[in-house]
Amino acid sequence: MKTLMVIAAAIAAVVVVGLSHNLGSRQPAPSRVAAQISQQLQPDCAVEGRVINADGDVISGATVSAELDNAVAMGIQTTVSDENGNFRIPIRQMGNYTVSGSKEEDGYPLTVSGFHQQVSLDQIPKLIFTECKVVSNVVLQLGEKAPMIEGSVTDQATGQKIKRATITLRRADNPELIYQTSTNEANPGHFRLAVSTAPFTIEVESQKYEVWTSSNNGVERSDPLLVAPGQTKKLKIALRPKKQP
Repeated sequence: MKTLMVIAAAIAAVVVVGLSHNLGSRQPAPSRVAAQISQQLQPDCAVEGRVINADGDVISGATVSAELDNAVAMGIQTTVSDENGNFRIPIRQMGNYTVSGSKEEDGYPLTVSGFHQQVSLDQIPKLIFTECKVVSNVVLQLGEKAPMIEGSVTDQATGQKIKRATITLRRADNPELIYQTSTNEANPGHFRLAVSTAPFTIEVESQKYEVWTSSNNGVERSDPLLVAPGQTKKLKIALRPKKQP
């Protein structure tokens, strides 16, 4: 009996030594080891695909998002396509997702933008996740290259660039369709935006300044702006300081 107990103890010692050798000198607590193993065994949840333009050419450097329907900002996962136009976005919650993308600096506006309407609804990928899985070969097609506007926002009195200003573009044929963005301190007083091929108006506002619109830029003007595809319109916007009471 004593001999059997000695053999059993020796075997147990070998098992412990082997475990220590495989895991390193610092052994994780049993609960951590179990959690790591459980995580490795869980199935992968992701959406994979490629970004192309209307001609079928791959687009690298495009911003791609998978947005959980009816969710707040935490339900949006974002990545950037690689040099071959490929992207991979992890999915962290089950539900219905819309995949969208843009590369505005090259003239490709956000695919789900109602203001731009460059992509039809049937071209926008819709995915349903009821279980962890990898959805592959998703094709995200950006639209045609849109017209562009580019310019500066300055203080009319001093000529200094205004660091933060909100720019609102509004379709003339449907004023409810808007696109809104802002300048920021990283690129103060400068903007470059893809716009609609349909006529539109512009509103620019900033704290302590009067609202500037494309129809009150110092002259009587009511016609909306229209920029041809492939063209860039230059704008110099000077905001008038509000009068002190």
